[in-house]
Amino acid sequence: MWPKMQRGDKVGVRSPLHDQSIRSRVPSFVMTLWLEPRETPADPEWRWRVVEVPTGEQRYFRRLDDLLAYVSEKAGVPPPR
Repeated sequence: MWPKMQRGDKVGVRSPLHDQSIRSRVPSFVMTLWLEPRETPADPEWRWRVVEVPTGEQRYFRRLDDLLAYVSEKAGVPPPR
């Protein structure tokens, strides 16, 4: 039988990314992708929102090349090919 959990008990393993000082140095982004409708339904526009996790900064993009350039600059590495 499993032991009964008490309020305040912690479960799981903490990764190094839980440490704020490490997390702020690791480039981390949340990207949201959606299709924006246009006059011609068969030709929607791709849109992206990027949130830089450590700072919460948000940017919106209409072009994939611009998104990759932004993330690459923030991460300090060349963009993917």
